[in-house]
Amino acid sequence: MVLAVTFQRKNAENEKLRGVAELKSQEAEQRLNEVQQKEQERLSEMQAKLKAEIAKKAVDIKLDATNEDLKQTVAQLQVLYAQELETRKKAEEQKIRAEKGETAAKAAKSEAVAAKDEAVKAKTEAERLYREEKQRADDMKKQLGSTTIDVLK
Repeated sequence: MVLAVTFQRKNAENEKLRGVAELKSQEAEQRLNEVQQKEQERLSEMQAKLKAEIAKKAVDIKLDATNEDLKQTVAQLQVLYAQELETRKKAEEQKIRAEKGETAAKAAKSEAVAAKDEAVKAKTEAERLYREEKQRADDMKKQLGSTTIDVLK
């Protein structure tokens, strides 16, 4: 009977140890799951970090290319701006020359009009003098009866 009690105690102790072992096993599985979950999260974070780094590198490369394009565009714009300034300068010079030419043309026109007026006055004066001289010659012819000058030219 002592043996049966010993077996019974050992059996109860084994049951107790088995319960503790199962509890420890469950705890170990739970911790293993937690560790695996944390490891999975760490791997996901690393993967996300790597993707971000790759994306950043791609953006940096694109930025470098864009930067280079911008530098070229700025250089081209500077050349175009210099050409535009030169064109404006030439246009301004041509405008000044045209204004001077216009002023000279107006002055020449005024002189031409004045010269024409003078020519008209001179012609009118010449015609008047001619008529006067012809009248005088006709009057002289009537008074003298003959002409010394047949034709007055």
